[in-house]
Amino acid sequence: HHHHHHHHHHHHDNHSQSSADARPAMVAHSPFNGSKAIVQIFDRHMEDYIYSIVSTHRAIKDLKLDHSIQHVVVYKEAPSNFDIKDRTTYGEMLEIRDCLTILNLLNITVLTYSDNKAFTEIGKISSKKPSDVKTHLESIFKDNHLERFLAKIYVFNLTMFDRILFLDNDIIPLLNFEDLFHVPMTPACAADVASGMVLNTGVMVIDPSREIFEAIVHDLMRDDPNPWRSANKGDELIDNDQDFINYFFGDRMYVLSPYWNILISIHHDIAGDGVASPVTEWGAFIEDSGRFINWLLKFKRNKRLVKMIHMGNPKPNWPLWTKDCTENSDNGSDDSLNGWKIPSKWPCPDGKTSRPDWWRWYFIESGEPGLAILSIHKTFWKRYVDEVATMCQKFSSAAQTTAKTTSLTSITSRICKYPYIVTSDMKHAGWYETILPTKSIKVWSELVT
Repeated sequence: HHHHHHHHHHHHDNHSQSSADARPAMVAHSPFNGSKAIVQIFDRHMEDYIYSIVSTHRAIKDLKLDHSIQHVVVYKEAPSNFDIKDRTTYGEMLEIRDCLTILNLLNITVLTYSDNKAFTEIGKISSKKPSDVKTHLESIFKDNHLERFLAKIYVFNLTMFDRILFLDNDIIPLLNFEDLFHVPMTPACAADVASGMVLNTGVMVIDPSREIFEAIVHDLMRDDPNPWRSANKGDELIDNDQDFINYFFGDRMYVLSPYWNILISIHHDIAGDGVASPVTEWGAFIEDSGRFINWLLKFKRNKRLVKMIHMGNPKPNWPLWTKDCTENSDNGSDDSLNGWKIPSKWPCPDGKTSRPDWWRWYFIESGEPGLAILSIHKTFWKRYVDEVATMCQKFSSAAQTTAKTTSLTSITSRICKYPYIVTSDMKHAGWYETILPTKSIKVWSELVT
């Protein structure tokens, strides 16, 4: 009696899928109707991340996300004992002021926060003095990881929003990601396919809650903190927020498909013997953790499924084409550089050549995966440059109509002349001169069509 099956053969139209792709539409859970924000973190040690925030801001527009979703940056203030007489510090402060001006011009909401405020607030919740809070927390964290940790935990306390999508600054959204706001349960993270099944907190949907924030604080402040096994290092100190969040929420987390957070991380000298052998390293990368990623980046159909890339190493905002001139050498080991005759506008003195950074090998030697990674980087920078160009157009028309532009003039004239430079790191010009004009490197949307 098979006649009852035919009722299930009607097709649901789902216009977001291509007709060639017959996968069923996602099951619609009840939509989430509360207030929504996309949150990123910015601090004075990370001026270069202004590129990431601006690029993400453009992605929100390009990918046509709902206008009611706010873009928010948690800005971690410099400590109050900041020495303004220190030249490098002062330069840093100018850059930060410029960056904050840009966020302001783009109408990105900036929420300020500092470690001192955090210690005071944690002290109130746990009935301890701020100085004791600081001492205690520093004892259970590795190195200087406490600072970044506090900023991320603070996001759980942003109760002015009902739901937050937290994005690390090395996340590059490739497709509309509004669906993330409608997950049936939070916190929601994707399993990190590159490093076992720990959930990666670079893309995280959370419902801020004072209750959860206080529970986190009480857990952190216990005299005998559980030894959190560090996801990365396998020891008992907290290495990062990811260790703690995986431990704290445990089995109460909602697991997203890896396509929401494809972590790509290519590291130097995987063998550990001090010898850099790029082709075998890429091979090691595939063998070790990257089989899935290699498979993913090789085939167009798979590439089409990727919602977000987590460009762990090399970071999207790092200058991959740098102005470094290296001694020429006569030994045969340089033959493999011949594949990289990328024209450079940077002249080098006689006997020296403008040399690529080590990771440039991967991109050529690996074929498809490498081109896909270049495409991701190009997409990142194109968005940044497009957004700055739009901002500069607005600014120049505003400048003609109002006299109140003095505070903006110094920064915008500089940025609008050289749209790839915000911070003092001139090396970033290399991206602009090399990657963006190179026609053979396509942006992601062109790569997957």
